[in-house]
Amino acid sequence: MVNIPEHEQPFYVFYYNLEKKENLEIAMNLFETSLDLKSLNINKDRFKNFLKDAIDLYKPVSYHNSDHALNTLNTGAYFLRQLKMYTIKQGEKMIFLLACYLHDIGHPGSKDFKNNSVELEKHHVRLIQQQMTKYKDVFMYNGNNIMKYMDLFTELIYSTNLLYHEDVLRKFTRKYFTEVDRTLIPKEGVGPEIKEIELKTLIKIADISATYKSYKTFRKSSLFLNQEVQGKAFKVCTESHQEDKDFLNMYSLPLIERFSAIFKNFKFLHENCKLNLELLEQE
Repeated sequence: MVNIPEHEQPFYVFYYNLEKKENLEIAMNLFETSLDLKSLNINKDRFKNFLKDAIDLYKPVSYHNSDHALNTLNTGAYFLRQLKMYTIKQGEKMIFLLACYLHDIGHPGSKDFKNNSVELEKHHVRLIQQQMTKYKDVFMYNGNNIMKYMDLFTELIYSTNLLYHEDVLRKFTRKYFTEVDRTLIPKEGVGPEIKEIELKTLIKIADISATYKSYKTFRKSSLFLNQEVQGKAFKVCTESHQEDKDFLNMYSLPLIERFSAIFKNFKFLHENCKLNLELLEQE
């Protein structure tokens, strides 16, 4: 990719093989620059300790690790910057970014969990709740009660599971589109806003954001996932390409096509995803 507009460049960052200390510093900076921690009555030092303890619970697996957590957080923070013209409560921003960073906490590796189960999401939520309870002075201090957003937090974590993909996509589609002759047309008089269904859609896009980045990043991310699932070195083969094609066609493309039809400044993600599919076809 060449001539990337300056405002889009932060989206293409892809972290891997970071030490957790460096990961934590980058994450803390993203939280500080994305949120008004002072207005939330968040003690920065205690919050950083919370993040450190939480990130230590990520396991050294190939894909669902602290690098993936940081990439999802970085993308989520970028999305919030692109959506600054919309009203989003500081508490909701905090919960969204926490969900981005912690949504795969304690993941043992895909080969140890079936993807058609919500047990893993329950495991993630349970671990996060334990950590937040341990640091309740951070999240329930001087009128600050981030814990009141836990229902939203849980919904965001669950929405990252592919089992909920169709449900999230259907609700977003129902809100913004009408079907005419089997073609989806944006509804008249329904303007974009950021509520729960939009946040669910955004965290799903952030979670699979590698599919919307450069082809090199997309393939590298696929390599890491394949290593985790197979438990062995990645081998380029037709079957692996087909799995990637299926994923783009079934999940990545429908999601970003509809979201970017409403939120126009996300169009470049849609174009990138289509290009990645074309490049896969050429290999």
